[in-house]
Amino acid sequence: MQVRRLDELRELLVSQDFTSWHRRLEEVRRAYRQAEERYETLLTEATLADFRAELSQKNAIETVYAAGDYEDEAARLLAEATEVENRSIAAVAAFEEQRFRASDAWIRLGAIEKRLEELKEARARAGADASRLDDEIQRVTREYRAAHDVYERESARKARLWEEVEGMWQESSRLSLTCAEKEMKARRVRRTAERLLAQSEAQKGEAMAQREKAEAMEKERSRLEAEAERLLARAAESFGCLAGEDFLYWGAAESNEIAYAFSLIDDPETYNLEVVAGGLYQVTLRKGVRFLEPVLKPRAPSADEDRRMEAYFLGDRSAHTDAADETRAPSEPNPGSDD
Repeated sequence: MQVRRLDELRELLVSQDFTSWHRRLEEVRRAYRQAEERYETLLTEATLADFRAELSQKNAIETVYAAGDYEDEAARLLAEATEVENRSIAAVAAFEEQRFRASDAWIRLGAIEKRLEELKEARARAGADASRLDDEIQRVTREYRAAHDVYERESARKARLWEEVEGMWQESSRLSLTCAEKEMKARRVRRTAERLLAQSEAQKGEAMAQREKAEAMEKERSRLEAEAERLLARAAESFGCLAGEDFLYWGAAESNEIAYAFSLIDDPETYNLEVVAGGLYQVTLRKGVRFLEPVLKPRAPSADEDRRMEAYFLGDRSAHTDAADETRAPSEPNPGSDD
């Protein structure tokens, strides 16, 4: 770290070499910050795309399981419908057989009823000889009642069998319709699963593309960081300073306890005063940038001050007094005077 007078340092800071170097460093650091922001954005987008892809894949797998459940339910319903249909065929056969029995019982009942009516008509025509037909009428009447009971029993059984057949047909229809609906539901859910899987693959591709861009931006960021480091190293060699990350330092020729610090950053909060990029500050070697003081431009002496200084050292006291009187502010008039 070279030692410089303040005026020499000011000349260096406005020189073309230093201003070109400083401009290039700011360009590189600005590009680095932009690359870093872009890298973080791309990495965030890649991470989100990965998450969305995993979520879509998880949903797709769950949807495939749901489609499988619908297919299993449809297969179960189809098996039940087939079983009910087979039982209904047997029930229809039993009903047909019972229908024949009931028809036979009805025919037999009809024949007996006709025989009974003929006997009653014959008894009515017989007159006094009707008593001989009473026993036959009673026998046929008993036979009719027995045949009627058989017919009622067979008819009731036929009706029950028909109810069973109709119930089986309704159950078979319900199972078949529900089975078809489950199959269509399974097909729709499986298409949803396929769409989710395709969406997951697309999101994985998007995540990969974003990650590749992030990797390329990371390389650019590393390149800019290395270039900034090279510029700082060149500053130490070219301008004789100690190059920190945020400040350049020169020793002060005016005092071996202080140094001059040139800010490379803007920071309104961290330090004891607002730091502005390109600003020149004074620090002690012990405290460094923990405490900054601004370096003010030296004030050019006025003509009156020059005359007073010259009169003082040349011994012209009156000139010194006159010059002092000229610079003294006029007194206010005495309120009690006539003036």
